[in-house]
Formats: sequence, structure tokens, C-alpha cells
Amino acid sequence: MARVQQAVRMAALMAASSCAFSFSLNTASLVSRSSSQPALSSSRRAQLALRKVGGAKKLNMLQTFTEADTWKATDIPKLLKEAATHFLDDENVKFTPTSGGVNNLVQYVDTSDGQRYVMRIYNNGGNSVRVKYEHAVLKELNKQSMSFQVPNYVPSKKTGDTHILLSNGAEACMCNIIPGELPKSAEPASIGRAAGELLVALGKVKIDLKSPTPPYFDIYKVHHAISREKFFEEIEKPWAESCKGAMEVMVEEFLRIEKRLEELKQDNLPFQLM
Repeated sequence: MARVQQAVRMAALMAASSCAFSFSLNTASLVSRSSSQPALSSSRRAQLALRKVGGAKKLNMLQTFTEADTWKATDIPKLLKEAATHFLDDENVKFTPTSGGVNNLVQYVDTSDGQRYVMRIYNNGGNSVRVKYEHAVLKELNKQSMSFQVPNYVPSKKTGDTHILLSNGAEACMCNIIPGELPKSAEPASIGRAAGELLVALGKVKIDLKSPTPPYFDIYKVHHAISREKFFEEIEKPWAESCKGAMEVMVEEFLRIEKRLEELKQDNLPFQLM
């Protein structure tokens, strides 16, 4: 029972922070068309609310996959070596943690002959369908010419597939290193250009698979333990008092976005893949 309550609580926080912030940013210009408020007002309000949530001392959420109960007993080095056998004929590969990534296990793979790759072991609850969809989209993106690269996965030497199922039920894949550095938040112009170019490219992708992930505008489907009814029930409980002010701002944004999204749905606009 306690685990269920924790899951619902975490889901409510995810909906209140991650989704509200994302959609306040992404729909700001759309909302402004039907209101007298500046286009950036909703994103600014969301930022302020998120800062309040982040400052709440009583909130404790899992930060990395290794803190989850399902991974604590996992022999990570052994699992990485198992994954490597599907892609490489090298018993002496070495693994080095990357500087980013909190949801999945991501490490550099260095081979005996000096080659370097990136290995990812998914931490998505064993959702192979989602991995298959992701790889199908990236395969099509790699057929297009862009000013930057996207992950190019190495096929398994055993099956020819770009993702494989490990003994613990998790999917794994390996891709070639992409030269360069992570984009900096202090360079919004370059990030914006790349995002725009990627969205145009995604608009050209055609695959015979249905996305297994609910679109991000379905705010109350951000987590399987949440729904609209559960969200509003949960934020009225005592634990939410630590971020009551932020929650009130978020709820106001939710209701405004809900109304605007219903209007947009009537326009039969195209849906993005991801």
C-alpha cells in the first residue's frame, strides 16, 4: 500500500512539474493568441513554480536508475559484458561511465583495437515495444541529411537487430560515438536551430508503427499511476502543503492549457511522432 501511495505521489509531482513546465513553454505562443497575456508569461510562471517545488525540503525522489529497487541487486559489470557480447567479438572491452544520463545505464565501450562506442541498457520497465519504435524512428532519421548527427545503432552480430533483450529482461543497444560536445544552455540560439531542424526531419519520417508513448499533451498520462481525478485528489493531501503555492500556479496553468488544447484538437493539426 505504501508503495502505491508513493507511486501516485511521485506521479502527481511529475505531472505538476515536468509536464506543466514543458507545456507552458511549448504552448505559450499558442495560448497567447487567445489572450492578452505576453507569449512568455506562462513559461515564466512555470519556471517560478518549479523553483518553489525544487526548494521544498520534504520532497525526496529517485534521482538515478541505480537507486531503484529493481537495480540494486543487479551485477552491473556482468550485465554490461553480456550486452557487449551481442555486438562485439572482444572479451577485453572496458566500460567507462558517461557524464550524463539518469534514467538508463549509459557507458562508453572501449575495444582492444582502440574503437569507442556508447552502450545503453534501458531502464523502462522492460518496454521492448517502446525501444523498437525509438529505433525505427532513428533509422529513418539517419537516412536524411542534417547539419548534425543522430544516434546510429550497431546491429547485433547474432540477430542483426539494433536492440537485444538481456537476461534480466532489459533491452540494450550500442551506437557509434558522435563527435562533439553536449549543447550548452547558455547557447539557446544553436539549440533552437538544431531543434527546429530535427522537427522538420521528424515530420518527414514515415514508419508502420504506432507510437507506444502517450503524447506529452496528455498531461494526466505522464505516469501509469496517475489520472486527472487522482491528481486533484493527491494535491489536496497533507504532503502537498510543502509546495502548495507552486501547486496552485501549476493547477491554474493546467486548466488554461486543457482549454487551449481542446481548441487546438478541433483544428485537426498534425501530430508529431515523439
